[in-house]
Amino acid sequence: MAGGCCSSGAGATPASVAFMVVPWRGAELWRLLGLCAAASVAQATGKILLAWLRARRMHRMMADIPFANYESSGTVKGVSTDFRKHRLRMHDFLLDASRGMPVSKMIGLRFEPKQCYLLVRDPAGIKHFLKDNFENYTKPSANDNVQFHMLNMWLGAGIFTFQHGVGSPDNGHAWLTQRKIAANIFSKANFQNNMGEVFTLKAQHMCELLQG
Repeated sequence: MAGGCCSSGAGATPASVAFMVVPWRGAELWRLLGLCAAASVAQATGKILLAWLRARRMHRMMADIPFANYESSGTVKGVSTDFRKHRLRMHDFLLDASRGMPVSKMIGLRFEPKQCYLLVRDPAGIKHFLKDNFENYTKPSANDNVQFHMLNMWLGAGIFTFQHGVGSPDNGHAWLTQRKIAANIFSKANFQNNMGEVFTLKAQHMCELLQG
């Protein structure tokens, strides 16, 4: 520990400064370190327990949903192993894994609630997410999801990366602003003219760049 005092009398230049150093006692230092370690362990244990409870709740909610077809189903790491294996063909992998199933699930680490994935191919389910109950669902945060972190790095801040609905930080204001701007582009007249051809041409060009 250190203490100090400063005094300056009239006409005294410069001011005189004195410090007093009081050494820590070994027992007090070890006690402080022990308290810090105990607090850290308690905090980490609490976070792990909370994550496990959330994951357990999600597993119960998805108990009747069949697993998608992937190799690592039921293992400790779960679908994380498949994601790493198919990282260069992720969309094809998800398409193959969920083929023939209107709704299926993938599970990563079983104690991690952010690694529970629901794959929906049923038109009624897609309509529920994207139209009927749209405000109750949003994109994951870039801080919590690797794919959206990369998407943010690639596309930047915009309609494809902003969160929307009741779970978003700004209640979807930024996303709604982007949506209103984009609404002028997606008109019936544009779709009937050459928008489809332009999208197809650009998508083919992008595929060629990725393959090269």
